This record gives sequence, C-alpha cells and structure tokens, in this order.
Amino acid sequence: MIPLEDRFSRKLNELSAQEDELMQIVSEVTGLMEQKHSQLVELNVFQRYAQIHKQYAVLARTSAEMGEQIEALKRALFIQWYAPSEPSCFSGISELNRHVETDILQEVHAWIVQGKLDQELHWMLAWYYQISDFYFEYLERIDSSLHPLLHYLKSLKGGARYWFSQSDGIFEPPNRATFGGRGQMGKYWSALRGDFPE
Repeated sequence: MIPLEDRFSRKLNELSAQEDELMQIVSEVTGLMEQKHSQLVELNVFQRYAQIHKQYAVLARTSAEMGEQIEALKRALFIQWYAPSEPSCFSGISELNRHVETDILQEVHAWIVQGKLDQELHWMLAWYYQISDFYFEYLERIDSSLHPLLHYLKSLKGGARYWFSQSDGIFEPPNRATFGGRGQMGKYWSALRGDFPE
C-alpha cells in the first residue's frame, strides 16, 4: 500500500494537517453548543477553515496535476456541503465565501460535462444531494448558472445507496483504507463506511 504521505501532493498533505489541527481544537472545546461555537470563534477556527477551503478551491482550478485538481475539488466540495449539514460547533466550519462555493460547484459541473468525473466523486455527489438537497437548491435559486448542475443531481435518483446497489459493478462502496490523510472529508467517509452494503 502506498504510504499516506506519498499518495497526495505536499500541498494537499499540508492542508490535511491543518484540518487535523482544527479538528483537534474542535474536539477539545466544552459546554453547550452555543458555548462551543463562541469558543471556536475566539480561537479563529472558522476563519482558518474558510481559508483552507479557499486554498483547496485554488488548487482545484489551477493545479497542473489532474490528480491534485480532483482531490482538491472533492475536499472543497465536502467542506462547503458539510457546513450547512452539520452544526458548526462539531464541524469547525461556519461562514464560507459564497463566490468560492459557487466556483467549486461550477467546476464540478465542468468536470461532469467534460466526462472527467471519477467514480468516487460521482457517488459523493449522489450522497451529498440525498442528505442536503436544500443546500444545492438554495444556491441554485440565488445563482441560475448552477441550474444545469442541479438538474444533474436530481437525475441521481436514490442517491448513493442506489448506485451501490446496482449489479453492473460500476460503483463500489467506499473503502476506509482509501480515506486516510484526506482531511475531515476522509474522516467523515471512513466513519460512514458501515452504513453502506458490503
């Protein structure tokens, strides 16, 4: 198996380490949800996570390496989907730059149109839309350029569970071993692994 530090670029590994540092801080705050949120504001966690999101977005658009592009795209997409899907006091993610979010979704759609979407990102999109369709529909209402992407997401009927149940073998359930060293996205999918059929 390829060592985690060799699977991704140095920049992606650095950003993953920064995410790990922020998640450690999130795990250590105490009190009620509102108290935890206030502590994370004081510790600058939300602002730092927004900067990580921006850096992933820049890599997704400008990297000369396709593997780095799509990995950065996946991580940026996860962060902006997770922000409204999980309370900020548990995720460490709060207000993100709306223009950056839109750019990422437009980039995702460009990959779909160009036929570059890999299997992993396909079922991630299906899952994200199944869990938090309101997020994508809200952004589409305020930015009509996202309409084609929303149309595509709606075509993924049944979400990720549907794709994993197909007998054609195109889609494989996530494997915990593939998610190490991939920031909070990796931790989320690794923890969720037991929810999918074997």
